Amino acid sequence: MPRIYGRAEDGSVTLCSMDDSNLPDIPDASRAVEQRAVREVIDTDGEIRKSRGAARGAQILDYLFFLLYGLIVIEIVLELAGARETNGFKQVMDTITYPFLKPFKGLFADPAGGEYRVMFSYLAALGIYILTHLAVRATRAGLRLEASLLAAREDLLELVDGAPSLLARVAELLDRLADFADLVPGGRLRCRRRV
Repeated sequence: MPRIYGRAEDGSVTLCSMDDSNLPDIPDASRAVEQRAVREVIDTDGEIRKSRGAARGAQILDYLFFLLYGLIVIEIVLELAGARETNGFKQVMDTITYPFLKPFKGLFADPAGGEYRVMFSYLAALGIYILTHLAVRATRAGLRLEASLLAAREDLLELVDGAPSLLARVAELLDRLADFADLVPGGRLRCRRRV
């Protein structure tokens, strides 16, 4: 029988015992707690792997957008500086940026002073790609928030579903404790049975 030491109202220490024949077997209870902890660790590990994959995808997408920004800025600077169209580097840059800048060519009048041109069309393209990138990031953030809210909702529903059985178990344990001792207003334990 477990023994509990309690302090009576007069300050004396009393040794009390409790009938534990109706309590659950400790190894069974600990095994259940251990299994639940292992399941939670496995679930958490899976969530971490998913978030790592999502984060890696977001990093790659950001990298590609920043690479595109850099290429467009280089193209704008080359046009502004009046780079020769026959230069190999200029031709490579034109070839790389062509698919991204073609829809914007001729969008605005691009003023030229001799060989130097201010490419407002390319500046508009850069602005539109930046806005597109921001929209993609906002959408990803919204999806992450939605997933977090759904996970929190599921956790809350699981907690609420388990509450009645948990409350019944707590009430049962409190009833057993009431058979053993009374809790007095001062919060001290007064034992009925003495060993």
